[in-house]
Amino acid sequence: MDERQIRSRLVRLYIITTALTLAVVFVATTLLSVREVRQKDREGFFVRFTAIAEKLQTEPSLRHSLLKEYEQENRMTFAATDSGLSLQYNSGDAPARSELLEKIRALALSEGLDITILPLTTQRRTSPIFQFQYDGKSYFGAASVIPIQNSFRTLVAAQEVNDGWNWRFGFYGIAYLISVLILSLVGIWLIDKALRPAMESRIRQTEFVAAASHELRSPLAVIQANAATVADMPDHSLAAAEAISAECARMSRLISDMLLLASADAKNWPVTLAPLEPDTLLLNVYEAYLPVCAKRGFRLELDLPEEPLPKIQGDAERLSQVLGILLDNAMNYSEAAAQKSITLAAQVQRERLFVNVIDHGAGIPDEQKPHIFDRFYRGDRSRKTKQHFGLGLAIAKELILLHNGRITVSATPGGGSTFTIIL
Repeated sequence: MDERQIRSRLVRLYIITTALTLAVVFVATTLLSVREVRQKDREGFFVRFTAIAEKLQTEPSLRHSLLKEYEQENRMTFAATDSGLSLQYNSGDAPARSELLEKIRALALSEGLDITILPLTTQRRTSPIFQFQYDGKSYFGAASVIPIQNSFRTLVAAQEVNDGWNWRFGFYGIAYLISVLILSLVGIWLIDKALRPAMESRIRQTEFVAAASHELRSPLAVIQANAATVADMPDHSLAAAEAISAECARMSRLISDMLLLASADAKNWPVTLAPLEPDTLLLNVYEAYLPVCAKRGFRLELDLPEEPLPKIQGDAERLSQVLGILLDNAMNYSEAAAQKSITLAAQVQRERLFVNVIDHGAGIPDEQKPHIFDRFYRGDRSRKTKQHFGLGLAIAKELILLHNGRITVSATPGGGSTFTIIL
């Protein structure tokens, strides 16, 4: 499965999971909102119904205009009786209205409240608040028997329930779609960002395998050719043997470097951190490379501060290996320089040790600097020299990272490159 398929599956899984999760949240929120509004409507209906019942109980006489006013103010449909007689008023009675109120009377009767019979007590009796369906609509309803002097009055009321489903589902639906869109875009961006290192690592791995195959194939071809020469031309056996030996040594160096990097990738590269004196480390490296540089026509200089450098935690062998890589590179890329000198310098700034390897060679173009620590990367794409594989700086970087440090490169004033190790 390639990166595109992995990305596509992750994006689909993320969007589906996000959409389902948000759907559950929004449905639950909508149901709770409707339930809360309905509860408030029920409480409001009860308060209004109770207020009208109290007025009917306290009013000595009831005017038709008063009943109509009650109905309009409270946006309710109700019927009232006084001593069993219906109180008629211009309320636009219709068969549907009568059926609606009759349904409430039947519901009250099912709860044990018969509003057609004189109550046995002087207390007002009221049915529960009913919620029911009638003619495709939802209603609240209630009935009450109201005792007065030597008689009683009744009140039956209904009010249409505004469920609010349409506008709430519309509002939450739009909010749901916008949320899914925003979270999907954010999720896709995060997935791309998370997958980018893996994709880049795979590209580097492919390039690594291709470069390693190229480097290993070259010495093998030389060995095979010279082996054939040994077999066919005994007079040239010495030269062929020397060529075979040189290519075997070259292959051995390459394989050793690759094994070192493989150990770094597996996090089992042996590094022993112990207190060490940077002055001693740099003096040892300087003395070891002084004759090497002199043999190749380079002047090696050591620049240390007058005060002793503070001790650091490090592996002297591995740090010497890093400095050796940098010094070798400085000589290899400064062969044609007018000023064939290399400086090994150190200083302390803000509790950090800075070690510089300064050369005055051709320098490194800015577009190549981000890649020089990549494995098998070499500035000279022609690969004319067989002594270097483009692994030295990659090894140096890994070793410095194991010391929790950094290695950087900058241009030397006047030409050349300066590699800086920061510990």
